[in-house]
Amino acid sequence: MSRLEGKIIAVTGAGAGFGRAIVQKLIAEGAKVLGIDLIASNNEETASLCPNGTFFQLTADVAAEETWQNVLRLSNEHFGHAPTVIVNCAGVVHLGQEPHLVSECEFDNVFKVNVKPLYLSTKVIVPFWIENKIEGHFINIGSISQARPRPTTVWYAGSKGAVTAVTRGLAAAYAKHRIRFNVIRPSIGETAMSVMQTDLLNTKNCADLSIGFLGYKVAKTLQKDGQSD
Repeated sequence: MSRLEGKIIAVTGAGAGFGRAIVQKLIAEGAKVLGIDLIASNNEETASLCPNGTFFQLTADVAAEETWQNVLRLSNEHFGHAPTVIVNCAGVVHLGQEPHLVSECEFDNVFKVNVKPLYLSTKVIVPFWIENKIEGHFINIGSISQARPRPTTVWYAGSKGAVTAVTRGLAAAYAKHRIRFNVIRPSIGETAMSVMQTDLLNTKNCADLSIGFLGYKVAKTLQKDGQSD
């Protein structure tokens, strides 16, 4: 039996980059995945890479509470069970520039996409798990940038620092219900965000961490006991 056989997992940002790699690795390990992405065509491409019946796509905004209600409903409808694992992977970065030049719109969007889904998924999913005595697991994708912020992506690094702080706090808050929270902080890979950088910088950064390795890391984390990391 595969390591994740029988698990139902919801993954945000499933349409590209890290999210797609995570989906593919989880399915290869036996899980069924509900993938959430704002761009339908990206999610459709991910679906085309997955065996029939293993992936269901939801085109939606992860920063909307209705999306998380639909995660519960659609997972039950298509897989016969609510997800027991949530992977919050969707993320955006602002254009690299001096911090005072970043527009308010860009700033708001970074925190809306990178942080707000943690609040909304907790608000919707955790009460359901508690009521149904499900010992669920959240895996939130942070970034190494929180500890080593670049001068040109300060607000992005700040949002990822929030991901780490929130994850650790949630782990403490819900340990009594045996609901686990982990944060994984990768470097950078060939994602939609990385196109904002030069080819030379991409070559250097992408050598730090392959996208496939993050999928492996998420799958491995699901095998471990514990709370926050």
